Amino acid sequence: MTIKLALLKSGEEVISDIDEMITDKQVVVGYYFTNPCRAMLTTPDISPQDSSERQPVSIKLIPWFPLAQEDKIPVVADWVISIVEPQPKLKARCNHSKHFYDFI
Repeated sequence: MTIKLALLKSGEEVISDIDEMITDKQVVVGYYFTNPCRAMLTTPDISPQDSSERQPVSIKLIPWFPLAQEDKIPVVADWVISIVEPQPKLKARCNHSKHFYDFI
């Protein structure tokens, strides 16, 4: 299991434990996203006077596809633009936050 950050065609950035979906001929046709979360940067409102100063940002993680019963979501390969290693702080936050979601 490897936590990765995926950029989807929709523009969403999804952090998840990502495994390849492979055919018998060893061709990657998709990925399995386990307990995926959408990663979103949030910034404070910036006024034109403050444009030269660096502003802090925070990261918001929300469940991706939260109404699905499965924890492991199949995603076709052509929907994924790129898969990269997330920043260490984001990876740690993902590992920590996925334990807080409990659906009835």
